[in-house]
Amino acid sequence: VTLVGEKTYGKGIVQYTFTLVGDKEGFKFTNSYYFLPDGSCIHDVGIEPDVEVELDEEYRTTLIEFRDGDNQLDAAMEEIKKKLGTD
Repeated sequence: VTLVGEKTYGKGIVQYTFTLVGDKEGFKFTNSYYFLPDGSCIHDVGIEPDVEVELDEEYRTTLIEFRDGDNQLDAAMEEIKKKLGTD
């Protein structure tokens, strides 16, 4: 897989929160970690893309479903075309 975009944040754990009696007390624990195929954990590290494309500033505060365009998506589509030999 070719990753297109920016380095990820590095959230590589799954945590669960349990609320105890009365909803005033509880605890949170880490249940899982995300690992890459080579066995390395991405937590606090992130994932570097194969093709670095910084998201245009105009899209940084817009939810993806409300964007009229997306330069990262466009770049990813170009990568797919290259792989398919259709550019």
